[in-house]
Amino acid sequence: MTGQEHDRVAVANQFQHGRYVFVSSLLSRDMCMQLARSIDHLPCRRVTVGDHPETWDELRTDFHDELTATFRTNPVLGLVLAALGRGGRKVADDHVTCWVNRYRVGEYIPRHTDASGTATDTGELGYVLTPGDAVLFHPTAVEHWTTPLIPSPTEPEPVRVVAVGRYYL
Repeated sequence: MTGQEHDRVAVANQFQHGRYVFVSSLLSRDMCMQLARSIDHLPCRRVTVGDHPETWDELRTDFHDELTATFRTNPVLGLVLAALGRGGRKVADDHVTCWVNRYRVGEYIPRHTDASGTATDTGELGYVLTPGDAVLFHPTAVEHWTTPLIPSPTEPEPVRVVAVGRYYL
């Protein structure tokens, strides 16, 4: 299903039964590139999941205007509310947390579930996967991970940038 065409009933059914929804082209390529440029200057820290040794960069957005606004407005917020079977209500600022994960060669997130959150929307901002695609999933119920980022002859030093919006509703 595409971001521009998602049927609210179909999204809600898929999310309730499968605990996730894949949406292609939720955001335009231009919007993804604009967001990617806007986060380049943000401070980052190395993070991991639990006691796993794998680490990657996490860029804290802390109410970064462009990125957090993207996760708090349509089409992204509309997708989340549709998946949860809720109408077009507003979401309080403290009910959405945003950050960006940046992976370099060999980096990945190991398989895990999260301790909290009603829904997580991850959007690819570019470089390796299709920019603008998103996966909305229930972070405490769906095991999730990324694969190690590997170089190729055409991209010897790839970077994967993923924007994350975590909803507490």
